Amino acid sequence: MRRKFKAVQAALESLALLMSAWPAVALAQAQSMFQMQQQIEQLTKRVEDLERANQQLHGLDRQVQVIDRKIEADQTAARESAKTAPIVSVSQAGFFLNSADGGKTFSLHLGGYAQTDGRFYLSQTKPSGSEFLMRRVRPILEGTVGQFYDFRIMPDFGQGTAVLYDAYTDIHYLPEFRLRLGKFRAPVGLEQLQITRDLKFVEYALPTDLVPNRDIGVEIHGDLLRQRMNYEVGIFNQIPDNTATVDGANGDAKDFEARVYFHPFAGAQFAEISALERWGVGISGTYGDTRATTIDTYKSAGQFTFFKYNTGVVAAGPRYRYSPQFDWSWRSLGLLGEYIQNTQRLAPPVTPGKLAYAGTPRTISTQAWQLQASYLLTGEDETLAAVQPRRNFDPMGGGLGAWELVARGDQLMIDNDVYNYGLASKSTAANEALEWSLGVNWYLNRNVKFQLDYENTTFRYGAGKATAVNALTAESAILSRMQLSF
Repeated sequence: MRRKFKAVQAALESLALLMSAWPAVALAQAQSMFQMQQQIEQLTKRVEDLERANQQLHGLDRQVQVIDRKIEADQTAARESAKTAPIVSVSQAGFFLNSADGGKTFSLHLGGYAQTDGRFYLSQTKPSGSEFLMRRVRPILEGTVGQFYDFRIMPDFGQGTAVLYDAYTDIHYLPEFRLRLGKFRAPVGLEQLQITRDLKFVEYALPTDLVPNRDIGVEIHGDLLRQRMNYEVGIFNQIPDNTATVDGANGDAKDFEARVYFHPFAGAQFAEISALERWGVGISGTYGDTRATTIDTYKSAGQFTFFKYNTGVVAAGPRYRYSPQFDWSWRSLGLLGEYIQNTQRLAPPVTPGKLAYAGTPRTISTQAWQLQASYLLTGEDETLAAVQPRRNFDPMGGGLGAWELVARGDQLMIDNDVYNYGLASKSTAANEALEWSLGVNWYLNRNVKFQLDYENTTFRYGAGKATAVNALTAESAILSRMQLSF
C-alpha cells in the first residue's frame, strides 16, 4: 500500500512540476511561431522582390534584344552602304572622288595648275617690253565613267584668253587597244607630248614650232610587248603648226598621224643593264593634203615671231612631217632629243604682172632639232614627269627641295626658196634661228616649282642679216616662272 502511495505521490509531483513549467513552454512556442511568421513574411517579401526583379530582367532582356536587332540592322545597312558609298580623298596629286571599289567604276579628279611668268629682255629684239603675265591657268577635270570610259576636260585662261585645250573620251576595254575621240595632243613632237607643267624649260624649244599642238580627231593607241612599245594612229582635222585654238575643220581634207615609241630594255630581265632601262626611242609622222588654210608663224623661246609668210600665201598640196626622237634618264641625269622635218606645198599670193611665178605652188621644207640635258643636284631620279623631292623644302626643318640644272641647244631652218618664190619677205622674216639656253629649276615639293632660264637666239638670213632693212639682232632674255600645280 505504501508503494502505491509513493508512486501516486511521485506522479503528482511530476504533474505539478509539469504544470509549473507549461507557461514557459507555451511562451517559448509562441515566440518561436512569431519568429517563423516573420521569417515567412521576409521570405515572401524577398520572393516578391525577386519576382519584380525577374520581371525587370525580362524587360531589360527584351530591350537588349531590340537594341541588338537594331545594331545588327545598322551594321548590315552600314555594310551595304559601304559597298556603294563614295571615297573622298585629297593628296598632292589633287582632289579625288571615287566609287566604293576604289574608283574602278567611277572616279572624278579635280586638279590643275597656274603659271606666273616674268620675261625680262636684254636685247632690242623682243616681242614686247619686259613683263609679268599669267602664262597658263588651267583647271583640269578628269575621271572614269562606267569603268571603261575615261574623260578629260582642260581649258586655259592664261594671257587674257579662254581656250579649250583638252576635251576627249578614252575607251579602254583592253590596254593594247584603246580608242580616243575629241580634242587632244597630236602624237608627233616628243617635247610637245610632254605635260606642260613638267617641262624642264619655261618655254618649248624650236622644233615645237613645226608640229601640231591640239587637234580634233580620233585615234587608236595602246601598249604592246609588255609595255615596251607604245603606239598611236589617228586621223585629225588639219591645223597650222603649234596651234591649239582651232575647234573646227578647215576643209574636207584630214591629216593622218602616227607614232611608235619603244623602251626596249624595260623590265626586270634587263637588270644587269639598268642604265638603259629608261632609254626610249621612236618615230612619228603625219601626212595630209592641205588646201587654202592659214599658214604658220614661228616664234623663239622668248616668244618673238621671227618668221611669218607673206599675206596671201596659202597651203596648196601635200604636207608631211616626220620626227625621230629619243629620251634617256639614268639616276640624276636626263637627256631628250628630237629632229623634225616639215615639208609643205605652198602657193604664193597672186600678183599678176609682177611675178611670173605668182600663184604657182612650191614645196618648202623646214627642219628643226633640239638636244636638252638635265641633272638633279639633290640626288633624285631624273624623269620626264613631275619631280618628287627627297626632302620637301622646309625652312624650319632643313629640307632643301630638289634642285635641277638644265641646258638646251636647238635650231630651226626654213628653205631659202621662201624668199626666191615670194613666200616671205627678207626684210621682216629670218628663215633660220639658232638658240641655246641654260636654266635652274627648284622643286619646293611636288606641287610648287620655280624656274629661271637664260635664252639666247641668233637669227640668220633674210631679216637675220646685218644688211637687212629691219635687221634682227640676237634675242637675249631671262625667263622666270612660279608654278603651282595639284
